[in-house]
Amino acid sequence: QQLSNNLKRGKKNMKTKEVEITHNGSPGKVVLQELTFGDKNELLEQATENVFRGDKMESKMNVRILKELGLLKGIKKAPFDITTDNIRKLRATDGENLYKELDKLNSPEKKD
Repeated sequence: QQLSNNLKRGKKNMKTKEVEITHNGSPGKVVLQELTFGDKNELLEQATENVFRGDKMESKMNVRILKELGLLKGIKKAPFDITTDNIRKLRATDGENLYKELDKLNSPEKKD
């Protein structure tokens, strides 16, 4: 499933955070941007799968889609083209760290 990104980058008054990564063997910086309320809701909706078990419907969160689409929506600037394919090609440690930092940036709790 190819994920789409229909939001405009560079929203004003949204918090950002720089995160260091290694891309193609070289150090680089990724700028993460806080998501809007609508972006967060769209992300949750797209990452939720409804499955019928008999006559009951269950909702299941697709963690892969949650992380990939979250980064697709949350990366404002990067040393690579911001596409789902390139996000999938990140080193696992960089991808997980970027998602962790994006999650912190969008947490309603106290931020660093």
